[in-house]
Amino acid sequence: MAARRSPLRWRTAMAAAAAGGLLAAVPAARAADSTAELAIGGLVFTTPPDVALREETLFISPTDVRARYVVLNKSQKPITALVVFPLPDLDARAETFASAVIPVEDDANFIGFSARVDGRPVTAQLEQTAFGLGLERTATLRDAGIPLNPALHATWTALKALGPEARDGLRVAGLIDLEEAFPGDNRPDQLEPKARWLLKTTFFWQQLFPAGRETVVEHAYKPSVGISAGSPLADGAKAAELARYQQRFCVDDAFVKAAAALKKKLGPDAWLMEKRIDYTLLPGGGWGGPSGAFTAVIDKGNPDALVSFCAEEVKKLSPTQLEARQLSAPAGGILSILILDQPDGPANTAVPADEPPSASAQERLPRR
Repeated sequence: MAARRSPLRWRTAMAAAAAGGLLAAVPAARAADSTAELAIGGLVFTTPPDVALREETLFISPTDVRARYVVLNKSQKPITALVVFPLPDLDARAETFASAVIPVEDDANFIGFSARVDGRPVTAQLEQTAFGLGLERTATLRDAGIPLNPALHATWTALKALGPEARDGLRVAGLIDLEEAFPGDNRPDQLEPKARWLLKTTFFWQQLFPAGRETVVEHAYKPSVGISAGSPLADGAKAAELARYQQRFCVDDAFVKAAAALKKKLGPDAWLMEKRIDYTLLPGGGWGGPSGAFTAVIDKGNPDALVSFCAEEVKKLSPTQLEARQLSAPAGGILSILILDQPDGPANTAVPADEPPSASAQERLPRR
């Protein structure tokens, strides 16, 4: 097994079709066979040298993500430091925006984030900023009565209710485009506003670390789970396609054979459901001394599911859980987890309205 690399510090970017998950609101019809995951990570601690990370435990499943940090203040005086949790950016101009899964229908806390310190709930502050054409336009949207979250159905409804003058103002500010409600009709009276802004959201708080003692900081949220009806891994993926899965999820020949065998077992008309979870890993820390013990538990939800991700020092804990002592992020600092399930399995993630239900499948230990 390879020696552990420098400690990985967890941060955010966004992802999860957890119970009640929604697709980003769009007026036009959307493809029902695939949704896009958002990458999310963990807390960012801005700590001085006297504060050390003694232990970090991470849990990831299709329905929730939890992290626990044991932090020691080694000094003889209390230290206050900023703790930050950046949510994934919501960019309404992005190609994948219309299919992005938003776990919670909420303008601010759209992944259901919560935090506790020594068992007590934290009241975090919120900062949200909207940008149009690279310029900060938060007040412009608020003055127009538009929710800042461009992915909500409520935002789409509010945009549709705008009068011509208000629409023009938002269009000039780079916040919306006017597009045909029914493409191909060429009817100016049927133009509808579409969100085109970028939203940045961050939770943060000042945390007191008492002198000479440990503090336990925990947080949880709903992941953004990308879902596809069918997987090329079970259908004889071409070399280039297989290479992408190998690079992103570290799948190997055994995993591909298991996927094909599962599909064959289910019958000639069967198909497998892909679930994808992205977790952002950031190097660093700024901790006082080397980081302590790290453990990640990946729960695939259904005992029969197949799962693959890039990790080392992996062992099986239960029919659904794998434990890793070291994770790696081969693609731009993002750990990607692939779960293959058969449709209508017993332990599925609830998916957005209009989408086919999730499913079940078979397993193997991931490896580098």
